[in-house]
Amino acid sequence: DLARLRLAAVLVDEKAYDEALKLLDAPHAPAYDAQYAALRGDVLVAKNQLAEARAAYQSALEKAERRDSPFRESVRMRLEALGG
Repeated sequence: DLARLRLAAVLVDEKAYDEALKLLDAPHAPAYDAQYAALRGDVLVAKNQLAEARAAYQSALEKAERRDSPFRESVRMRLEALGG
């Protein structure tokens, strides 16, 4: 699951957004739900699908564990940058 996340991030860097989304749609361990949702938001921002990106970031915040405050803060900042 972590390897898939990293590969999806590489695909984003290569602007292969649809391929990245396919990877992120694949089944994964629930422990990675927040990270998958956040990266999905990043891909959707890159595709200029801002409403969908906002929803993905909201989902990431809901799924993130409270103790993971640096991750939560990172997602919150991305969401605020979209005006949400």
